[in-house]
Amino acid sequence: MKRLAKNILKINDLYGEAWNEAITQLAFRYSNELEEMAQNNNILFDENGYIVEDIEDTNDLTEKDQFIKKCENSGKFNDYQITQIVEGLEGLTIDQVKVYADPKFSDKQMYQICTGFEDGLSMKQIKVFARPEFDWKQMEMIRIDFKHGLTIEKVKEKYHL
Repeated sequence: MKRLAKNILKINDLYGEAWNEAITQLAFRYSNELEEMAQNNNILFDENGYIVEDIEDTNDLTEKDQFIKKCENSGKFNDYQITQIVEGLEGLTIDQVKVYADPKFSDKQMYQICTGFEDGLSMKQIKVFARPEFDWKQMEMIRIDFKHGLTIEKVKEKYHL
């Protein structure tokens, strides 16, 4: 895949704008297939769609850095969500961050889940309120109830879950 991209760039340099237009049309036509192929082969793209690197070539990156790059390059998260993922990885495990590193959660929802882990809540407690259908205020209320000692059963009863 990397060799193909380098060859495309070389051809583009040689043939200029006409080649660029043809490649753009082909890429647009086959974008879903190319995206799936790239994901299956661990290829990362920047925000402009250019190949950044092959994950296998990132030996100098930590697992957390690779996870951040993957989230950034997926195009599924906005800047605020990426910030929550990055900040979460400063004190949480990757498995904990993966609970909320989902584009279905807003950055404010992500913050509530992250704060729940920082408060020492268990995974079982977090999963009670880590649901996209809850807005961040609902999540906050449930998180605070857990922090103040309510059991999962009491929280479920209180919020009719």
